[in-house]
Amino acid sequence: MLLVQISDYAANLNTGGHLIMSGFFNKDLNSIQECCASVHLKFIRNFEENNWVAASFSKQ
Repeated sequence: MLLVQISDYAANLNTGGHLIMSGFFNKDLNSIQECCASVHLKFIRNFEENNWVAASFSKQ
């Protein structure tokens, strides 16, 4: 679901704005990072606990 919505998030985010997403599995992080990069969202960092992930991105 997040992959489908990322382009909408990016379109509504101001340059320099931050997007924080959480509640997905570690195995999905690479796909989410690639999708975000394709809409100019730069990966900042992620946090993981019990295989659940939160990640932050910044719009370039």
